[in-house]
This record gives sequence, C-alpha cells and structure tokens, in this order.
Amino acid sequence: HERGVLTHGGDADALAILPGVRDGIDLRFGDPRTYLDEVSPDALGTVVVAGFVEDVNPSTAHRLLERCAAVVVSGGSTIVVTADPADRSVVERELRAGRGLSPATWLHLGERLGYIAETVAVDDPRTRSLVVLRRP
Repeated sequence: HERGVLTHGGDADALAILPGVRDGIDLRFGDPRTYLDEVSPDALGTVVVAGFVEDVNPSTAHRLLERCAAVVVSGGSTIVVTADPADRSVVERELRAGRGLSPATWLHLGERLGYIAETVAVDDPRTRSLVVLRRP
C-alpha cells in the first residue's frame, strides 16, 4: 500500500488474522460482507476479497461486487483471489460440492457491473490468476 494511505484487512476466521495482528497490521475480525455494508461510499482505494469467495454462489458474488463498487473510489480496484474450480483436486471439488466460481465468471460479473475487468497471471500453484476489477 502507499505510504499515508489507510490500509486494513479482515477475516471471519480469528485465527487467520492473529499473526498479522501480532505484527501490528490493522486486521479486523468479522464477516467481510457485513463489514463492507458499514463502509462509507468512495472510502477505499482497493478491496481484496479472498477465502470466503471460494464458496459463494453467483447472486452472492454479484451483490458483493456491487457493494465493492460502492465503497471503492473512482479509479480504485476490487481484486478477487480465487482458484479456478476446474483446477481443484478431485477431493477438493467433491468436498466443496460444486461451490465456487471460476475467475472467468468473476470477470463476467464485474464487466456486467461496469468494471474495467482483466485477469492477471500470478505464479501460484493454486491461484494462477487474479481478477482485477477497476472502477471507472
């Protein structure tokens, strides 16, 4: 993040944020979707959603991206970090019972909401690309 820009994160899993809190990072416990409902319009430069997005359905994803668009400033970004369900192991696919949207679907939903959307390749064996949605 840029020097002087307020940055914080959150997660519904208290244990997941504990190491960062110990390192002095401003991390908040709670459901990210609920948190976004409490953020003022045009208050954030970037929102990164990961983890819980692996299990959302299309209508929940659409509402999430709508809310992100409301709280991110013009020119800001929403970044979706999710593995492609097609790349998941057989065990993971079965345990997730068909839940999870592909990066292509997140890209499509973002474009329908008016974001400037692109995927960016990353060197990670599980998450091979990020979905970057820029608010015009």
